[in-house]
Formats: sequence, C-alpha cells, structure tokens
Amino acid sequence: MAKVKDLTGKKFNYLTVIEQDLSKEYSRPYWICKCDCGNIISVCGKHLTYASTTFKSCGCLRKNRFYIDGRSNSQLYKRYNSIKDRCLNKNNKSYKYYGGRGITMCKEWINDFTVFFNWAINNGYKNELTIDRINNNKGYCPENCRWTTVEEQHNNTRKNRNYIFNGEKMTISQISKLCNINYETLRHRLNIGLTIEQATKLPIQKGIKKTSLLKSLNIRNEV
Repeated sequence: MAKVKDLTGKKFNYLTVIEQDLSKEYSRPYWICKCDCGNIISVCGKHLTYASTTFKSCGCLRKNRFYIDGRSNSQLYKRYNSIKDRCLNKNNKSYKYYGGRGITMCKEWINDFTVFFNWAINNGYKNELTIDRINNNKGYCPENCRWTTVEEQHNNTRKNRNYIFNGEKMTISQISKLCNINYETLRHRLNIGLTIEQATKLPIQKGIKKTSLLKSLNIRNEV
C-alpha cells in the first residue's frame, strides 16, 4: 500500500487541513479540514490536491454571493474596494490622506475579500455603519478597525478639534448636537474667531457676516 502523503497543516483555497480522517475506510485518504468560515468538513485528499476537482470551501462559496462574484454590487464589497483604492491608487483624490501618508490595508484583507467579509460580519457590520480606524495614524487591520456611526467617526478624525464646554472635553459635532445648532454653522463661527461660549449663544441668522457677528458681541474686529 502506497504511503499516504501527509497534508496536515496545508491550506487549499479556504480549507486548512487539521488531520487525517481515519473514520473513512476508503481506498483514498480523507482529511478533516477547517474552512475559513469556521465549518469543519471531511474531504477526499484527491479533491484537495487535484486542480480539476479542487474543493474551494466547505460549500459557503456556493451559498454566499459575496464569495462567488467578485463583481458583487453589495455595499460591503464597494466599501472594501474604496478602502483599497485610497490606500493604493495614487490617482485617487483621497490618496494623499491615506496611502500618501503611510495608511494601508493589511495583507490578509488586501489579498482576500472573504477574510475582510468574515471580519466585518463577526464585528457588527451593518449597512448604515461606517468603518473607523481607532488610531488614525495606523492602517486598516482587524486590531485597528471597528464599525461606527458617521457621528462617532467624525469625533475620531485626526482633524477634529476639541473644546472644553460645560466643563467637559467635546468635539464640534457633540456640541452642535447638544445645543441643537447646525454643525456647519457652529464650525463657521469658530473659524472666524469666536469662542465656543460665544458661538453657542448667538441666535441663528442666515447670511450674517463676520463683522456683524463680532459687532453683536461687542468684539473688536482686529482682522
């Protein structure tokens, strides 16, 4: 009887061989494999090694259109490609803020959408959420990413300004929500030199100019 070639530890597509399945008494050896999705199956060695009959997964590829079709129109797939593009494509208008300053995507995600997909689903992905890097100076990887609301992500941006308001450290977004003031209105007032206290106490007036704002607060315009 020919010696069985040990496949333990080897990976074939999405299947990693754990050990030989000795419960299968067939002429060809079977192997217990773990799929990237987490399922455990027993596969004939021939189906793992022969290109013409290769098993790609436990069957999840046939069940999940995200795996089958790289041209998927899913929201998650579009976001995945968007991240890759701004990290790797120098022609992307946002490249200078990402790849241009050393922000990239980990190799596991770059090389395999299914790995990113599994991480996303297992970490609370929903269409209404956005991917957020916990440390804005580090790249896209499982340890540095999470799914958050747009507001939460704005509060984490590297360009975000923090103010002490009512004795607490808060962002413009948080203050605008607390005071029921439009975010852009509040930001504009701060940009022209008002303090956070002054900016939040002014009445809402459309089209008001900087000089009028300063005059209403008896502030000398030194600009």
